[in-house]
Amino acid sequence: MITEPAIIGEVGPPPWPEVAGQKSCKYATLACASRIATPWVRSLIDQMRAGLPVDRLVIDIRWWACLEVGDLPGLPHWHYDCFNELQDDKPARHRLYFAGAGCVPMFEPDYRPPEGQIIEYNHRHKHRIMPATLAGPRLLVRVSSVAMTPINKVGPPTVIKA
Repeated sequence: MITEPAIIGEVGPPPWPEVAGQKSCKYATLACASRIATPWVRSLIDQMRAGLPVDRLVIDIRWWACLEVGDLPGLPHWHYDCFNELQDDKPARHRLYFAGAGCVPMFEPDYRPPEGQIIEYNHRHKHRIMPATLAGPRLLVRVSSVAMTPINKVGPPTVIKA
């Protein structure tokens, strides 16, 4: 039986003026993510990566300056993170922080974690993004411990407009 993701830290909302203009990256190394992260986001990444093996870190930072109600900041289908890794000897561990625009991910069967928390889940937690319920900025940071090669993709994050 799969349990709900665990809340492992309480952060609260980001200081929006300090993260405004944050660059986005996907599947980045710690070095790449640190180069583009604002000081607040860098501090958050340091908190999130505590206790994870450094040689397996892959980091996503996603910043949307202004989502509109109904926008989807990502792909709407159910999925697993980081290429559906299923190596039982070293299972993937993901730590996620998100805040803003009322976009709460939904984990199966019907769990929506609270905004502004750090949650931990693994490669068996299927989830999807839900549309924005508020207009405004959104920040998402995911720190994963996985067996994959980082690609250091820096560029704007996906958004499907309402």
